[in-house]
Amino acid sequence: MSVQGTRLLFRTNPGGAAVPGGTTVDLTSEFPRGVCIASYPAIRMASGNRFSAELPVTIRLVLVLNNEQFSCLDTFTLLPGGQYSAAYNVPGTRLKVFAETASGSGNAFVDFALFGFAPYNA
Repeated sequence: MSVQGTRLLFRTNPGGAAVPGGTTVDLTSEFPRGVCIASYPAIRMASGNRFSAELPVTIRLVLVLNNEQFSCLDTFTLLPGGQYSAAYNVPGTRLKVFAETASGSGNAFVDFALFGFAPYNA
């Protein structure tokens, strides 16, 4: 019997990740090879740029195959106070998440969570 269901695979620290103007931050840097998503046929992510943010932020979800950043799964931009969530069928084994701001003064403050889902098998 295998029980999977939904599992939290990754989330930013409480308080969000600060992304200074004109920089790119690897939100998943604690997973140098990427967050393992191979055991899940579907993933869901939820993201937000806090109301206290002074800049918009662009989020890139990058598939990693054989330790190589292979393809962009999705890219979206969050204005201050903006939120976005989506589900994906998993076409890869690992995932990296990057947050990028345009040049300017101030910060974006990103909250990001990644969930894996596999059906219950009895």
